[in-house]
Amino acid sequence: MSKRRPLVAGNWKMNGSRAESAALVMAIKQGISATTRAEVAVCPPFILIPMAAEKLTGGAVVWGGQNLSVHKSGAYTLRRY
Repeated sequence: MSKRRPLVAGNWKMNGSRAESAALVMAIKQGISATTRAEVAVCPPFILIPMAAEKLTGGAVVWGGQNLSVHKSGAYTLRRY
């Protein structure tokens, strides 16, 4: 059985503009190499997933999604058990 690498994932809820998010994605991509001991993922707001997917192509960082909120800004993650 192979040992899975730890996963480090970050999301920024509904905070930040498109330009700020693009800069963040690029900074993360540039700071992570394929030899990093952990798998790294970013989970931007739904409307920014296409931008993140495009900018992360060919790099070691993967992307995911998060739920959405009716709030304009803030940390409103929905938990389901």
